[in-house]
Amino acid sequence: MLLLGNFGQQLDIHEVSRELDALRSKMRADGRFDQEVSDYLSKLAGENAELKLYLAALIQLLIAKNIVVPDELKTVVEKLDSTDGKANKRFDGDIVPH
Repeated sequence: MLLLGNFGQQLDIHEVSRELDALRSKMRADGRFDQEVSDYLSKLAGENAELKLYLAALIQLLIAKNIVVPDELKTVVEKLDSTDGKANKRFDGDIVPH
């Protein structure tokens, strides 16, 4: 997302939508699907898309003001991503280091 900008963000949003559709289909097949779950997943997808929008805006603003260098940001992201021993585009650690 960081290096592809808005295009990368749109790809991420599309991927989340596909994953939600697949989950809904699986839950229907398992007989465990109900409207409450569907509504909750839709709400989460919307919140996720909004968070990505604000994160992208924040990163682009920091880069535009020369506060952050894209290559340095990428290095930090890769370092954080691998803190659990695997590069999986996830971070479950503390947001603020102790």
